[in-house]
Amino acid sequence: MTIQARYRDVPHGLMFHHFHGGNIPISEGSLSAGQFRDILVYIGLERILRADEWLKGAKEGTLPDDAVCVTFDDGLYSQIEIALPVLRELNLTAFWFPHTIALSGTCDQLELYRYIRNYCFEDISEFYCLFERLAREKWQQAIESGLARFSHEEYFKECSFFSVADKRFRYLRDEVLGPIHYAMIMEQLRDMVGVLPEKVAAELFIRRKDWQALIQDQNVIGMHSHTHPTRLAELPLREQEWEYACNNSVLMDKLQYRPESVAHPCGSFTETTLGILRSMGIKIGFSANMCRPVGRDLEYPRQNHANILMEMTCGVAAEKSLHTL
Repeated sequence: MTIQARYRDVPHGLMFHHFHGGNIPISEGSLSAGQFRDILVYIGLERILRADEWLKGAKEGTLPDDAVCVTFDDGLYSQIEIALPVLRELNLTAFWFPHTIALSGTCDQLELYRYIRNYCFEDISEFYCLFERLAREKWQQAIESGLARFSHEEYFKECSFFSVADKRFRYLRDEVLGPIHYAMIMEQLRDMVGVLPEKVAAELFIRRKDWQALIQDQNVIGMHSHTHPTRLAELPLREQEWEYACNNSVLMDKLQYRPESVAHPCGSFTETTLGILRSMGIKIGFSANMCRPVGRDLEYPRQNHANILMEMTCGVAAEKSLHTL
């Protein structure tokens, strides 16, 4: 059974991140305008609601069973440059979920580090090798102990589009090193390759004038935390509150926009997180996969574009999907 058929009775979002074309080079998981258009057509344009219609239907409980919406995470300029013209051509709008540290004038580490691994090496395998070598120089015992428990068949097993090397890197990053030690290695690499954070920020993120144009065209802007922690659910209550309070405050201050929706970064949240969001007036939310319970206001599932593209090009359907960070 295809993805298109399997989820006919599940209202859900389609999740997109990076795009390439023109002056924007190819990177991990990026799509061209043609691929983006093909995915929307494959899913079925008759099923895809404009974002304001989806929001209204979700709040009123009137969404059709097969309703789909388009969502973009992280506030990336490639979405404006490559994907937005396709949406306009098809008379569609979308949900846009920025984490707001870039809107505050600070370079976002998540995308800075992704930029380094995608654009500062001959290929991704060169980055992976150097990253692990530097990690072993500082934390050899922890690396060995962690890898002894690593199973590439089980880790991210729902993400068939990840290679073994992709999984190994993410396992070391998230399960062995953690955010502080990971940042130490990436800052060392940043110095080695000579990347300027302010230059990266200027290239990667949506400009304020573009946000205003999106709002005028009735796109829906939602929350995605402030700094995009990959394990938000593991943060203490006060840190989770801070992430979303800052996120909300920046959207209100910089864009004069009061959000009613959220996309959970990396699909990471708990009942505590949901309570924080409800107290802030958030009405609907999206996870980062198709595994979450259906029918709960802040847990609408989303299908990763990589699974759809894989099915279209290879005839292989992945059962689940996760954010490819």
